[in-house]
Amino acid sequence: MVRARRFEILEIWRKLVLVSLLAAVAEGSLAFLVAGFLVSLFMLLVFMECKPYVEPQVDRVQMSSLLVTCLTFFYGLALELPLGLKQQDPTERTVLVR
Repeated sequence: MVRARRFEILEIWRKLVLVSLLAAVAEGSLAFLVAGFLVSLFMLLVFMECKPYVEPQVDRVQMSSLLVTCLTFFYGLALELPLGLKQQDPTERTVLVR
């Protein structure tokens, strides 16, 4: 159960932005990763401040989910940033496996 109904509306907007608007506007670009990371980080900070769920376990699960989303976008940025700085052909990517 959610304490604040406004948080549910904010959560729906987060999903809408991450799934449809960002994918339609800048799919596969560095701007997509930056915008996705910023939206996810903003929602994580808002969630940590509000703690909108009645059950603490549900709060922890939601916080973990938002943290994993932020880390995923951050990892994508870490992988793409060197390629963007070197101006290499995006079809020529080298994956190093140890």
